[in-house]
Amino acid sequence: MNQTITFFGGLNTIGGTNVMVGCGDTAIVFDLGRMPTGFFFWHTDGIAPMGDKALRRYLLGRDAIPLPHLYHPRFLGDLTVDEIASVWDGHPFPYYPNLCAFVSHIHRDHMDFLPFISDRVPVYMHRDALSVYRGAVAGSLFPSTQAPLEGLRDSQPVTLADGFSIEVMELDHDTPGSSGLLIRTPDSVIFYTGDFRFHGRHADRVHNKMMALAKESVSLLLTEGTTLSYDSVGKAIRPTHETEVTLHFDQMLSSANGLAYLNIMPHNLERLAELIMVTKKHGRKLVLNRALSLLWSTAITKGISALAGHPAVNDAETVVVLDDEAKKVLINLPYGKVLLRDIVENKKGYAVFLPQEQLSLMIELERLGEQVHSVYFHADGFPLGDDDTTLRYWLRELEVSYHYHQTGGHATSDMLTQFVQAVQPRAVVPLHSANPSLLNSGSIPKILPYYGQTFDLTSFKHA
Repeated sequence: MNQTITFFGGLNTIGGTNVMVGCGDTAIVFDLGRMPTGFFFWHTDGIAPMGDKALRRYLLGRDAIPLPHLYHPRFLGDLTVDEIASVWDGHPFPYYPNLCAFVSHIHRDHMDFLPFISDRVPVYMHRDALSVYRGAVAGSLFPSTQAPLEGLRDSQPVTLADGFSIEVMELDHDTPGSSGLLIRTPDSVIFYTGDFRFHGRHADRVHNKMMALAKESVSLLLTEGTTLSYDSVGKAIRPTHETEVTLHFDQMLSSANGLAYLNIMPHNLERLAELIMVTKKHGRKLVLNRALSLLWSTAITKGISALAGHPAVNDAETVVVLDDEAKKVLINLPYGKVLLRDIVENKKGYAVFLPQEQLSLMIELERLGEQVHSVYFHADGFPLGDDDTTLRYWLRELEVSYHYHQTGGHATSDMLTQFVQAVQPRAVVPLHSANPSLLNSGSIPKILPYYGQTFDLTSFKHA
């Protein structure tokens, strides 16, 4: 029986992990994100193809998995199999007529191609990740898909074909439902970590799964390596723990006399839940735009297991929705609305979730009403990092104090080594990294595939 693994992307870039594991007539593809899959990144944010032609251009730029039957035919048009293969120099790939896919979590670099997937290709993910995706679609943050989506419980096994099965294993990242994928074929056990960390709210979950994997005789471990860099390897780095972010926000609001601005990843719903309660503690309302309020409301309605019983889920008083100048009707939301004039007339009464694309709103909020000192809380929202010149310019000119508390969603280099050493796979492939060769795997063989390379899985069998 044909059992292979093929690497299409994410081999020396952060994001765009595209791998196919096949057995018999069936294969699973993971993840579905877009990042450079060659030596040149054609499509930056400023040069992004739009509409039904977008997939064709991604395929011809080697930015997409070159499997035509993975996608809905309407996005391919008259593009042929040979034309797609020619971009890869005619490189032959294993053909599996029955495809399915897995999305590890709801970040664009792991699920950007989801809207293009065929309605005949089932897509698996953790059920909490599916709730986040439904919320993101409701808020128009991501397009919908025609692919059949199936949300799985943690450790729920799914049989794909004879002797070929998968199991979603929830770890910890900065969005709910982030999971790795355990794959079993008749001769191999493969584990893909997705993105994970040890300094989140669920570090115990990561440690427990790590110990469980140690008993699995893993043939091949595919691990993310985002933090691998020449500056970090060999150094004991202590990232800020997730729970510290809440404490920092609490401390900032304790001394804030004006408006408070908040910028975090909108999909980090556990963090948002905590910050809602801190905002309430200080007698403020948290202002969300329509997109974010729909994301939050829809996701918690669909269900986030980690937020079961959390007081923020049933709090319809603290969250309010900004009613902008267009005076659009609020769409079936349980939250009240607030006008910009309401905010500027009572600045100490509000905290405003202000994503980067709405930064210009700050000039009205600051220049209107009483001139009081405002504060800006930046914790892993876009722009990533604390050195964005545009943001710094706005805050300086408007005299808004900057509070930066980054935690990150990824394991440090020494924790990556700990994970590899604990699992003891036959071999390890570092992915999702600009510097995969820097992974310290000890005595465990480290494989650095080239784009499009296929391996026979039987070569990784444990003796």
